[in-house]
Amino acid sequence: MVSIVRCGMMGAVAVLMMIACAMAVAQTPKPKADEAPPSIGVAQMRTDGTIVLYLRATAPGGAVGHGLLEYPPGHPQYQDIQRHLGGIKPGEMKNVPPWPQ
Repeated sequence: MVSIVRCGMMGAVAVLMMIACAMAVAQTPKPKADEAPPSIGVAQMRTDGTIVLYLRATAPGGAVGHGLLEYPPGHPQYQDIQRHLGGIKPGEMKNVPPWPQ
């Protein structure tokens, strides 16, 4: 099942992000110092500056969750998302690292 969430619903977005991140972090082994950090999905910046996160999480028992989150410029969390990604440019796609616990 795929859910599309536009970030006007802050509570739903926050809950989805916390669930996706917690599940991904719990299921992902810690990287070694010389390895790239794990990814919980992919981010893309559209030409209008909107950041789109395509996230995937798994849980014990085989449960899989997918989320699509959109952050247009001017969104209250836009700068935080951009900083978490290490910057992103229009047309660029990047892996999304897990959020810290």
